[in-house]
Amino acid sequence: MTDDDTYAGELERELRGRGVDEERAREVVAEVADHLAESGERPRDAFGEPARYADALLAADPSDVDDDAGYEAHTFRATALDEVRILSELGAEGWELTGVRDFGLHARRPAEAAARTTWEYARRTGVRRGPLVAQMESEGWAPCGRWLTFHYFKRPR
Repeated sequence: MTDDDTYAGELERELRGRGVDEERAREVVAEVADHLAESGERPRDAFGEPARYADALLAADPSDVDDDAGYEAHTFRATALDEVRILSELGAEGWELTGVRDFGLHARRPAEAAARTTWEYARRTGVRRGPLVAQMESEGWAPCGRWLTFHYFKRPR
């Protein structure tokens, strides 16, 4: 059994233990395996500990946003060509990026205008996620999404 296999098993257990359905957990593990195969990185260098990565994935899933908790959620259409501009506009309007998918930016904001925070966003490109995240976190950024080799970060303005 390789380190990749061990990591995949641990990640799937962490996701299932947090209530993620079996199909989605397998999709996430497959995405991780694809990234590792393309990048050649070791799993913990690329994604951190499985429990922490599972927590980050669940925090970024807009379906977990509880509208009764005073948030509104929305998916904004975007492409790699216009998403940086769109993120700038969304951040100014108090939308917090919670996830990135094909042609979509998932975001949420408090329903009450007075409770909103403005955000700034950065997109970095790279196949080695671990060092990139460490660098950005040292500058006050928090990871908030990943799509292929694009890595997204946010921080309050």
